[in-house]
Parts: sequence; structure tokens; C-alpha cells
Amino acid sequence: MVHHGSVGAEERELSEEVFKTGLLRCIIATKTLELGIDIGNVEQVIQYRSPGQVSALIQRAGRSKHKPGQRSICKIISTDPEDYLESIAIVSLAKKKVLEEPLIINKPLDVLAKEIIGIALHNYRGIKYLKNKFKPITVQEAYRIIHRAKIFEELALQEYQDVIELLRNENIIVLEGEILLPGPKFWKVWSFNQKEGEGIILSFSDFFSMIPKRETFVVLEEYGLDKYRKIGELDSDYVYRVLSTGMVIKLAGANWKVVEIDEKDHKVIVTKTDEKGEAPVWRGEGPQRQRIVAREMLEIIKEIAVNPELLKNYGANIKAIETIKEHIDRLGKEYIESLLHGKIIIEKIPSMRTTVFITFAGERINRTIAAAIYERIAEKSLLVKYVVAPYGFAIRSEVMDPLEILKEIRAEELHTLVKRHIHERSPFARIILDQMREHFGYPLNEKLVYQEAVRQALLIYYDVEGAIKYIKNLQSTEHYIVRVTGKPSELAESILRYPHERPWHGTLKAIVEEALTRSKTVTLDQLLEYTWANPLDIKKELEKISKEKPVIALLDIDARGWTVAKIPLKEEWVTIRIPIAVKYFIITSVGDVEAYKREAIEKNSVHLSKLMSKGLSVEVTFYNEDKNVEQRYVLTANKALPAILKALKNKVRRQLGDVVNVKVHIKGTYITILHASVPAELSDIVILGLILSIIKIIEKSVVSGRRHIVIELP
Repeated sequence: MVHHGSVGAEERELSEEVFKTGLLRCIIATKTLELGIDIGNVEQVIQYRSPGQVSALIQRAGRSKHKPGQRSICKIISTDPEDYLESIAIVSLAKKKVLEEPLIINKPLDVLAKEIIGIALHNYRGIKYLKNKFKPITVQEAYRIIHRAKIFEELALQEYQDVIELLRNENIIVLEGEILLPGPKFWKVWSFNQKEGEGIILSFSDFFSMIPKRETFVVLEEYGLDKYRKIGELDSDYVYRVLSTGMVIKLAGANWKVVEIDEKDHKVIVTKTDEKGEAPVWRGEGPQRQRIVAREMLEIIKEIAVNPELLKNYGANIKAIETIKEHIDRLGKEYIESLLHGKIIIEKIPSMRTTVFITFAGERINRTIAAAIYERIAEKSLLVKYVVAPYGFAIRSEVMDPLEILKEIRAEELHTLVKRHIHERSPFARIILDQMREHFGYPLNEKLVYQEAVRQALLIYYDVEGAIKYIKNLQSTEHYIVRVTGKPSELAESILRYPHERPWHGTLKAIVEEALTRSKTVTLDQLLEYTWANPLDIKKELEKISKEKPVIALLDIDARGWTVAKIPLKEEWVTIRIPIAVKYFIITSVGDVEAYKREAIEKNSVHLSKLMSKGLSVEVTFYNEDKNVEQRYVLTANKALPAILKALKNKVRRQLGDVVNVKVHIKGTYITILHASVPAELSDIVILGLILSIIKIIEKSVVSGRRHIVIELP
């Protein structure tokens, strides 16, 4: 049976009970069984892939043979050389009795909120059942009680009052004089088998638990007009950290393209695709890899390079020894020695516009430095993204050199850069916010909660002090080894196999505008790559930009990509996704116009000849900018068409203005294209390009069915 946070409580309890009786021989579990749940005798634990931390390994291995005098049995299955070496490093540290430093979050406000609400409930119960014999706890007394706890010794009175104020404003608690009591919203959030209210969300046991729930997103296939069926579920951490629209994932034995992520309702909408996808897990999943694991891994690599037979001490067979020896030989002695002496290896890969930093500094330090470089680059260019691994990080930038940025960053500005990154872009603040909402009673005003999520994200996922020491060490001497290469080394490649961490931008228009300006020609898929946004939101931004600067679009079925279209039903329009790439051209010079002509017309000369020979009727409608004046023409597609369109544009420009909206439809076809904000001067070539697009779409049967499709550009 499967034991996971997204599995219902009843099913989890059933699997625990059946396993305890011995009827069930095996449970496949995530960290939900890591703690001391009584599941009886466990013969052995099989850990799939590295546990990430020494403490996690000991906790999980310790579930087996859990009786005095017995030795726990735990076998680790690795999937690749890096995972194998990391696993050995963790086992080595466990044998040396070296554990990671525990992470203690001082004065956590989510715990404080639960304590305050708990005291309010205590007062309510006492007054209800003990009446005059009960002495309720006041606001001031509650502060003194909480302040006595070690973890809240540094809690300022103002911080306490801020949480009280939030809970009062949200009606989670009320004050009768100075007495704390549950407010009306309390009974709508937690159910204690009371009859006080309706709309209950959480149970009695939920109220007394501080273990964060693993929220999930349901994955729905869009297979018809507003029709969906459930494919599976995705962990919210994965969605917030990694997933983006346009991304292809493997789920339920098929490949799916993500077309929409609905954070509010926790839904991911997908469509089936023949593109290759990755299973929805990421290599950095699980506990944060600390520096001691990375350094131990490096020491073990050094030892194995001299004597591969040492691997036998960790249960390796001949095949495993040969595989790891070959892997280390390919790394080379220079890499290993340089890293052991505290140097950082930088691989610049121009073809990928990516720089890989091999550090073995641990995940939190790597993420801190990567975030700081990202922020410094983002001050000048938003076309940047990064990957974080335990033994390094990689930054892809279209414009700037990440290594030069790293050399410029001063240790004292690191904290400011990283905190700004977490507050404005990091997915981790959102992950923690998702887990915290419950403890504050799902408040409508989340400002204070988000500030606390940012603070905790900084402590859990980043290490500013460690990064400052690391950078100071790099700057004290020449500790950089730089290589420019066409192909990444094995270590660099293993870092690049980690997914890019998703930035949560509030500057969508700026990214779209920069991508257009720098590249001159960009596809919707490329915009998705840097914005991680919903395609409909990107289209809205493109429409805004096109009113300020000329942006013309082209449907290109020869390129890989997709776009959205509309289908009219009896009473409404439905949005669908179609497998046709859209290219956007920003027009700032004659060269940009020529580039559009090459892509839209010259490249399709064969289709142009076919079109001229068919003599089809083409409906072209021009609208002014406000769409309240229109001119409609029915033209014959023959050799005279380009000349007629050229003549028309001058007439249209005089009567409708310098910028027009255009509708194009070929009679007898089921496709209509609307293009907003077209420069009247370019309307002839844009219309010809759109006509050829329609012909190609129909000839190549790119879109199935015969329902009328309306594609809106840009």
C-alpha cells in the first residue's frame, strides 16, 4: 500500500493497521512514516535514492528492527553516480556519528498564532463548563506565559500585539475586556463537534498539529470544450518550485503539456502531447543538502580516486565499482584537487548561454549565491534563470556574464539582495505561506503572514552567513578556475539536470518587452520559458505593448510550440489550445520588416503559388483602433492580390488611422484570424502572411475537427 500526505487519513490509518498485523508485507511511503508512528515490526527499510541528510537516513533506517539488541537494516538504491556518491557520503557521516546542525526557527509567528488561539479556546471551555470556578487568561498573562518558552524568549511585545491584531481583525479571536475568546470565524475553520457554525474546514486533531500539510494540486486533462478528467495529483512544492505553463511532464503513463496553473483552486490543466516529458519529481526534492554532506562527498571522491576498492565497505559490487571509477576518472584529478582546496570551477557554455559554478558548498549556500547573482542581473535584464544543486549551481543569462557579477558582489550586500529575491520572486516564501495560512485561520489580509513566510524561507532554504564566508574566501585569493566549453563536464551536466527554480515575477510586461526588444523575434514558448506565466496573461501584455510599439505576429506551424484559440458555442466562447507556434516581431527598423517578410512570405513561396492558382475568396475587415468603424472587402486570391493589398493600405490609413485592427478569413475554411494593433503601413504584408498561415494550417491538418476557430493576435 502507499502511505503519502495526499492519501486520505482513513487510508493511511488502514495501511498502518494492516501492516502492524502482518497481513501487509510492504508499505511504500514518503517521509510520513519517518516519525514514530506505531506500525509494528519492520524487517528492513529500502531507501530509494539519497535521503539527503544524515538525520533523515538514521530516522528512516531506525524504523527497522526497532528493539534492544537488534541492528537496523536499510538498503539504499541509487539512480546515478552523483546520487550514489552522495548516499555513501551520508552513510560515512552516520558511521562517524556526525549529524547536521538542527535548524531552530526563533519566535515562529505561526506557532504563536496557534498558541494564542489555543488560549482563547481554553478560556471558552473553562468559562462554559467551570463557570465562576474558572479564572480566564488575559492578553497580558498570555504574553507572559508564551514569553517563558525558550523559543519565544526574544519575542517583542509589539510582535505579539501584531499577531493579536491580525487574529482580531479576521474574527478568529475576540476580546471581552482583556479576556481572549474564539471569534465567529474560529468555528468556521475548526470543527470540534460543536453546533456553533457551518462551513467547517479542519478537524480537532488538525488544530493541535503544527506539522505542515503537503498540499496537492489536482491534474486535469482538457479533452473537450470545457470538459476535464482527473489524471492525478502533484505536490504543491513541485508546482511552486518547478512547474510552468508550456512544460511537459510524464504522468499516468503519458506525456502532458501544462496549459494552465490555477493557484487559487489548486488545479493544473494539461493536454496530451507527443513531446517527451519528465516524471513530476525533481532531483533536489526532499531535505536541504547541507555543506557537510557535499564536503564529505568530495573527500570520498578523493579516496576512491586512489583506491576504488574502498567502495566494498559500502556494499558495492564489481559493476558499481567500475561505474564509479570511470565516472571519477572522467572528472580528472585537477577538478578534484581544485575543489578540495576550496576553489570554484566555472564552466562557461556559450551555446547554452549558461555558466555552471561547481562549488561543493551545499544547497543552501549555492542557492544564496545564485539568488544574489540573479538579483544583480535582474537590475539590468530579466532574461535570467538559475538551477541549484548540492554541489553547484548554474545561471542562464541572455545578456550578462554571471561570473563577472559574482566577482562584483560585496559580502555586505548579500543579505539585502537575497531578502529582496525571496520577497519578490522566490517560490519558497509561497510554499511556506501555503502551509502557514491554516495556523492563522486562513486570513484575508496576508501581509503579516507573508512577511513571516519570507523570514522563515530565508532561514530554511538559504544560508547568508555561510555564503558571506564562502565569498570572502573566494575574494581573498584567485580561487576561480574558468573553462569555456562547448559541452558541460559530467559534474556540470549533473547540476544542469536539476530543474530551474521558478521565479514568481510581478513584472510580466517588463520581461515580455525585454525579450521582444533584445531578440527582435520571439515565440510564445520562449516567452513562457522566462516568464513562467499563463499564456493568456502573456497575450494581454503583448496587446498592451503593441499599442505602444509595433508588434506583429505570425503563425508558424513548422516550429514547435502552441497557442490559444476560441471556439464559439451556442451561448458563449470557449478557449482551447492548438499546436501552432506563434512568432512575435517587434518592428523598429526596415530590417525587422524584412525579417517578417522572409518568415511570413518568402519562406512560404510554394504555398503562395498554390494560393494564387486557386482563386479563393478572402474576406478582409479593417477596424479603427476603437473598433467602432470598419471597412470590409472581399478579394480574390490571385497574382494581383499583393498589389491590391498594397493599394488598400493607403486608403485604410487615410480613413482609419496609422494603427488598425485586422480580421482575415478565407471563405470555405473554418479559421479566422484577428490581429490587433497592426501598423497600417505594414497591413498588406501582415494580411498576406496571415492568409498563408491559414492555408498551411488547413493543408497540413494541424487542427482537427470542423468547428470554427478564432485565433487572436498578437
